[in-house]
Amino acid sequence: METLEARILLRNLIERIVESDEGRRSLPGTVTSDEISALRMALDALRDPSSDTPTPETPQLPASESASIQADESAQIQLDYAAINAEPPPKGVRFCLDFGTAMSKATLVRENDDGTEEVEVLPLGVPSEQERISEHMLISSIFIDRLGQMWFGQNAIDKSMQEGADGTHQRIDSIKRRLSENGWDEKVNLEHNPTDEEVTYGELVLAYLTFLTWVSNRCLEDLGYSRLLCRRFAMPCFEEQRRRREFVSLLQTAVGEAQVLADSFGDQLKQGLSLRNFVEASRVLRRQEHSYTFVDEEVTEPMGVAGSMARGEAHLDHLVLVVDIGAGTSDLGLYRILVDPERSKYIALEAQGSTRVLTEAGDHLDRLLIQFILAKAGIDRNEPNYAGVIGELNLRIRTYKEDLFNNETVFVAMPRSSNHAGVEIELTEFCNHRSVRQFGERLKSAITGILESVDDSWVEWVRAHPARTLVVALAGGGAEMPMVRELTEHLWEVNGKKLYTTT
Repeated sequence: METLEARILLRNLIERIVESDEGRRSLPGTVTSDEISALRMALDALRDPSSDTPTPETPQLPASESASIQADESAQIQLDYAAINAEPPPKGVRFCLDFGTAMSKATLVRENDDGTEEVEVLPLGVPSEQERISEHMLISSIFIDRLGQMWFGQNAIDKSMQEGADGTHQRIDSIKRRLSENGWDEKVNLEHNPTDEEVTYGELVLAYLTFLTWVSNRCLEDLGYSRLLCRRFAMPCFEEQRRRREFVSLLQTAVGEAQVLADSFGDQLKQGLSLRNFVEASRVLRRQEHSYTFVDEEVTEPMGVAGSMARGEAHLDHLVLVVDIGAGTSDLGLYRILVDPERSKYIALEAQGSTRVLTEAGDHLDRLLIQFILAKAGIDRNEPNYAGVIGELNLRIRTYKEDLFNNETVFVAMPRSSNHAGVEIELTEFCNHRSVRQFGERLKSAITGILESVDDSWVEWVRAHPARTLVVALAGGGAEMPMVRELTEHLWEVNGKKLYTTT
């Protein structure tokens, strides 16, 4: 451990000391292995050279079997295979993991004796201690600090703001994209991983899924359910079937592995997890093939939205166009939703060939907003600290975008720029930008393509009854964006025939 890192850790330890009303001092929380190393380093530095008393060493543990991983500071991690060896999960109850590019969630589904289903969104924000941000959504972010600790969710954002303030050390905000793009086996670059430990983006996807699984398990146990329930997972739409099969196979295995790793690491996932320990554990787990029987079939993300609509108590019989705007992709699909509580009918039927996926979504708007801010501020690559400006914008762009859409204006500070203190951005000027308008037009074009490509009977079924309309259901983190909300006000024409919509 370098002297500077030890000094930082010791200073943090001192700052964490609290004083009670009685004047007693205490150190709340967990003392990490790195902090212990820093204390030993300080003790060595202060030791009298004439003394022959050696600094106490950490006792060495005996060699372990292949299922044990030698960890930092000579600790051991024993892989917990309970999920693999457990009895079949109970029927009639399951949960679904929706691993999102920006935010993730999980839902518990209980089947009733009459064939109906009850759906409950799990409060993931409570065990992860980020309910001030969202009670039910978990931030899909990872940050690796310079000491080799991984942080997840809101902790990743907090740590990145402390350590990555100069813009050169970035957190990973769109880790899910590595599932659908060719980056699973790619080594994580120095910008995201400042340590000497080699790790792939695929292993970081697994790390985040492990955190998501651990948080979901805590919620399930609080509700009185076993953490080993059968589970499904939501996935984006894929027009190419080969990529779809590859994606499903990859995610199905990762969801199973995440359960074993979540059981093995436990509360360390919230406190900060050693990158080295996780990489070793995941590679030991993958040395042998395992059967994860508790992992059930996948559902498309639009189907998940449609399915939740089909579990209400109000009567519903409509053609529903789901537009799910995530951070990485925009997924669309057409469904007939029938909810008839009196006859216990709850149906979500997908129109064949109606699903579409666009790579433009929330992250695309983030990049456009960064370009727009730089252009308005007059900052280009000739800026002396251009990398620092870009790095800070990347860290804060989602907050800026949210404030812009909510308040219709946002002031962007530029502390890293030597030429500009800040710039005011108006929502109307950003939405009128050519690239932003093109995003809205691509969404409209995709919807038109869906309506014109499905069998005529779907559209004619709506037109045959005056009470029926095309319902446009907006979902995902980008549902409130102005160019997305406009989709609900658009008058759609299908092969020359008008089709009225409601929301």
